[in-house]
Amino acid sequence: MKRVAIIGGGAAGLCMARYLGAKSRMFNYVIYEKGKGIGGTWAYDDNIPSLKYGHTGVEDLKSNKDIHSSMYKNLRTNLPKHLMEFPDLSFPQRLKSFVSHKDVLAYLGDYATHFGITKQLRLNNSVTSVKAIQTKEKASDVIWKVSSIAENSNAPIEEAFDAVIVCNGYLLSLSFF
Repeated sequence: MKRVAIIGGGAAGLCMARYLGAKSRMFNYVIYEKGKGIGGTWAYDDNIPSLKYGHTGVEDLKSNKDIHSSMYKNLRTNLPKHLMEFPDLSFPQRLKSFVSHKDVLAYLGDYATHFGITKQLRLNNSVTSVKAIQTKEKASDVIWKVSSIAENSNAPIEEAFDAVIVCNGYLLSLSFF
């Protein structure tokens, strides 16, 4: 079984986890999410400029720099819900076509619960570094060392993975075997 780190618990991270979960005999995955819950950009908070763990880099963990979000209190999507939903789970029919950010967040929560993704989540856990380490078997083979720090800890944790998938909302980059 290949061990995979997914960085980000938003829509892209959940979708990737669903895919890997469908191939459960091949993959064992962990999702790192720096926020207190899933949803990524859809997890709106009135206090976004001063979120304690909203940061853009390792240095920001200690300095508590302000962050920016394009989410706002009364946001509604600019796409119909049927274009936004994943192919294997629909939005509730009772919702209007252009849903609110709260509806999208609830949908992502339903998706994670429905497909058993919540068991693999590490919330309040920020990835501080990812390094490729060459293995001794073959020069082309690498393992990935992922360092993370939990909200209530000062000590980073380092783990090894066969692959890392970055799903941070700005970029979806894959590193496979």
